[in-house]
Amino acid sequence: MKLHPQKDMHSPGAGETVLFVEDEPRQLTLMQSFLESEGYRVLIANDGAEAVDIFLRHKQEIAVVVLDIGLPKLNGWETFLKMKKEAAELEAIFATGYITPELEGAMARGEISGLIMKPYQLDDVLAKIAAALRSPRPPAGDDRASSGEILTPAPQSDEGRFPK
Repeated sequence: MKLHPQKDMHSPGAGETVLFVEDEPRQLTLMQSFLESEGYRVLIANDGAEAVDIFLRHKQEIAVVVLDIGLPKLNGWETFLKMKKEAAELEAIFATGYITPELEGAMARGEISGLIMKPYQLDDVLAKIAAALRSPRPPAGDDRASSGEILTPAPQSDEGRFPK
């Protein structure tokens, strides 16, 4: 873990809530302390089932979720899918030492907000969280956002655009 992040590489938190999910207690404690020192409110979970429970209780407050892929009980991907059913607008960042086919596909489809390679580099964690917080969200009241539907643009028809 890099101990001296470059301050100019990110925007400090402004009280936004981050749910950080990591099964290694030492890593979890260090990341919680670090993110709190950077201005974020941090909720923590050490397995996928606990993360889903915390997310369901605090989903209105949580701005971004950072998920380790290799979690006990529910792995990171299963945890993400359960959360996404409850909040399609979920901003999720995955932490991993390797990229799985599921992650690669989700990144290509724009379903996840970022990827953090392990071991954690503090400046990278801050930059990814800041980027996720800046990303556009579905409009309030959009029925698709609460249905769990992945939001993609509707296909455009060529009918009526070109003379025959």
